[in-house]
Amino acid sequence: MNKSEIVNYLIDNGIEEIEEIDYEEDMCVLKFYYDFKKEEISEARTYSSDDDETNKESYYRLYLNDIARDNVSDILEDLKEEFSIEVQHICYDEEVDKGFIEFIGAFYEIGKDVDIDDVLSSVSTV
Repeated sequence: MNKSEIVNYLIDNGIEEIEEIDYEEDMCVLKFYYDFKKEEISEARTYSSDDDETNKESYYRLYLNDIARDNVSDILEDLKEEFSIEVQHICYDEEVDKGFIEFIGAFYEIGKDVDIDDVLSSVSTV
């Protein structure tokens, strides 16, 4: 598995600020960020504007979280097919007010037994 090809694929698909996390030699563990596009933020504001003031901010955050999770999942699903590997990922930081959401992804060969929670618990930089 070529880690630089995985990173380049993510960059080519709009994922930037990618940081490799030291883990097992035969795995690639990355921290990366999904940056919201202006259109997505505008859509989230429009979506949440129909609700009362109490729920407005909640729906705004929920909408952006869903966008990020869906888009990252689609990118990683395509990456799996492209490189014939497995990927597990988790949204590590759901704070949308920064304009991005943080993810951790574990990339590994098909057939390897991996649990993303085990990866997270053993990585000290997360």
